[in-house]
Amino acid sequence: MERRALSAAGGAQTASLDELLNSCAAAAPGALALAGAVEQPVWSFAALDAEVSRVAALLRAFELGAGASVLVTGAASPHTLIAAVAAQRAGLRTALAPLSFGPESLAAACAACGAAALIGAGGHEFGNVPALLAVVAAASPGVRVVASCGAEDANGVVNLDDNGESAPPAAAPALPLATFARAVSKLTLAEQDAAKLAAAALELRQAWPAGAHPVLSTLAPVTLAGLVSGPMAAWIAGAPIWLHGPFDSRRFAEALERARRAHVIAPAGLAAHLAAAAASGACVSLTLLRREADGPIPALAAPQKMQILELHAIGERSVRATGRGLHRAPARPDLE
Repeated sequence: MERRALSAAGGAQTASLDELLNSCAAAAPGALALAGAVEQPVWSFAALDAEVSRVAALLRAFELGAGASVLVTGAASPHTLIAAVAAQRAGLRTALAPLSFGPESLAAACAACGAAALIGAGGHEFGNVPALLAVVAAASPGVRVVASCGAEDANGVVNLDDNGESAPPAAAPALPLATFARAVSKLTLAEQDAAKLAAAALELRQAWPAGAHPVLSTLAPVTLAGLVSGPMAAWIAGAPIWLHGPFDSRRFAEALERARRAHVIAPAGLAAHLAAAAASGACVSLTLLRREADGPIPALAAPQKMQILELHAIGERSVRATGRGLHRAPARPDLE
């Protein structure tokens, strides 16, 4: 599937997130594309492509104008990815920010990108998303439309999950995504063009063991690291992305069991919580995100067939994956 997906995309070096999804849907429509927690639905590439088109058509119906800016805020949820790709497909200039920014920083993000629309993604497990959107919108005079994806209903918030027959939007140019580098006192908008995302994702995939294994990520796809190590790295190989958040050890173990042998992506701070999964052989690889201010990552015992990588994030400017020394547990014959 990997070669077919890359060929259909016209070369991964220039494929946007939307174009990767479209090419995977053409190459393997029935293959699993996206999943989340146990109680959430799963999407094949064809079903996900159709859902993205449906949401994109609803966004186009708001008549914000070609190239208008939208801020999508979400956590490690499938709905965050759906909203982000749909906004891109609708021809909107899409900026991404984590829900953890909180009201003040999200309002600053709206101002920084000139957002005409605000979309919040995620269910009740991420808090009261519609209430957060209302607070942010009240502090953001440029925002004309407030919508939710995968969240509860609320007054003044358009529910993008509502069923409705909508014609697919006309083809729109794939505008770059943008993320935010957060300093102590300000936010800096960082443009993430398709070539940059694809090159970083390909570099990471080359560092992983070969094979189109699923990717199980605890990182929200709203940062450079989250985009590269999650949907970009997965869909370049035609593999599914599993988004797990908020982190819970029991639910994570259930997700890993469902995904089976997977590339696991997590912040370095969760390393100790992932020790059991690393030692069990359930992971093909474990990629730990380190930011500039992070301290050393503790040693983990791992079977010889599992690789551990450090994903170094330098603000929102670049990411690079490097191997690290392992404290190896004895090899298991069933993993040979």
